[in-house]
Amino acid sequence: MEEILDSLWDLMEGARNCVRGYTRVKSGEKVCIWTDRSAEVDPRVVEAFGVAVEEVGAEAFLLSSGSVIHRLKQPLQKPVLAAIKEADVLLSFQRLENAATIHNNDISALLFSTPLRNTAVISLTPELLASEWARFPAELLFFIYRKVRDQALSSGTDVFRLTDPRGSDLTGRIPYVYGFKYVEPPKKWQFFPGGEMAELPAPPVNGTLVFEQLEGFEGFVSEPIRLTIEDQWVTRVEGGDEARWFRDRMDRYENGNFFCEVAIGAHPKAPVSVGLKTRAMDTIAHRHSGTFHCAVGKWGAPGVEVSSDWHWDGGGLHPTFTLGDVVLVENGRLTALDDPEVREFASRYGHPDDVLAEVW
Repeated sequence: MEEILDSLWDLMEGARNCVRGYTRVKSGEKVCIWTDRSAEVDPRVVEAFGVAVEEVGAEAFLLSSGSVIHRLKQPLQKPVLAAIKEADVLLSFQRLENAATIHNNDISALLFSTPLRNTAVISLTPELLASEWARFPAELLFFIYRKVRDQALSSGTDVFRLTDPRGSDLTGRIPYVYGFKYVEPPKKWQFFPGGEMAELPAPPVNGTLVFEQLEGFEGFVSEPIRLTIEDQWVTRVEGGDEARWFRDRMDRYENGNFFCEVAIGAHPKAPVSVGLKTRAMDTIAHRHSGTFHCAVGKWGAPGVEVSSDWHWDGGGLHPTFTLGDVVLVENGRLTALDDPEVREFASRYGHPDDVLAEVW
């Protein structure tokens, strides 16, 4: 064991942060470590998580399978589903564009009907698992979540407004039942490293939304994508080649133009520069504090009145997000990072200026 730890020493702090801080794995639990065999998942990362699980007295077993596309509701293979049903905890390691296992109907049904909890690991490389993002204390991140939630509730309203320099101006309602409610570990479903607070918005949702980044495309889109949203449905898509691609895919699926998600980022260490080099915009870049992303199609939880066979995200880096007179994000700055209580809590880990400094 000492030789294994020596070979993984630079990865263990991040793996332990996930296993103990985010997922709260307990002694005696069965933990399924599920990989998709893609080249994106580094074996050293998987090994580090196996060690971290066994350190707390839990039982880890490895499940390696071919990939299904979770965003398109492709069902799990029967042996894969059977293995996952045996677990108390699912640590999933899927390529970044396919990381959101919550959109798989089989997974979401288990999460909402059994005690299973799923952490989707998106620090798939040694560099990301050893990064400040993965090592950022879980206790501090969840404290930031609580502060944002408390700010929102202090507004006395559920009406949000999202604007940005690109021309976004969207209003709707936050129902406080998902990302703005569940702000304590362990969550039933979450990314590691984390950083988003997402909701299925409640009607009326109307206005204009502009995407600078779009899932499936690396970096910034060639021309901002402008969405017109009326009564929670996307009625118009304007822009360049990416906008036409998005409109075409949206039209292929029933309810593909249903506006199903609004989210803000809350993690100061999520590396935007790394995220912009991937085609999975919502997994890294939009975890960053003060960013936003939104989606059309399927919401993750079952039982939603409007459903679809796809889910697709886009977003931007410098929004302003308010609830009534309370500003949660101002020109891309998460205001909770400047809150005295957050800074005091951060001082447990070093000088708050350093601990809370944003990584771009």
